[in-house]
Amino acid sequence: IRKTPERKYFDLKTIFVSVDPDRDDPERIRKFLSLFDKSIIGLTGKSNNSPELKDCMKKFKIYASKIEMDSEEAVSYTHLTLPTIYSVQISVVAVSLKKK
Repeated sequence: IRKTPERKYFDLKTIFVSVDPDRDDPERIRKFLSLFDKSIIGLTGKSNNSPELKDCMKKFKIYASKIEMDSEEAVSYTHLTLPTIYSVQISVVAVSLKKK
């Protein structure tokens, strides 16, 4: 949308929510997001179990689960990513299920 003439009708904000704040501190998120687009807003919680993070994930329909690896230090997450458009009032406007 940002590359179309119609962009003037939209005030789009892209939000990235970390599902692993125990490892993803604000600096790490900022560094990661700078690889894509500096306008992306990065969010994280105080911990993986914080009620605020769980509430945010629920409201934005973010689904993630931790995958246990062989090494204690190796951690991975499986998650479902659905690009979703919200209005200013945080109501769902559109959800994209298109495969990449």
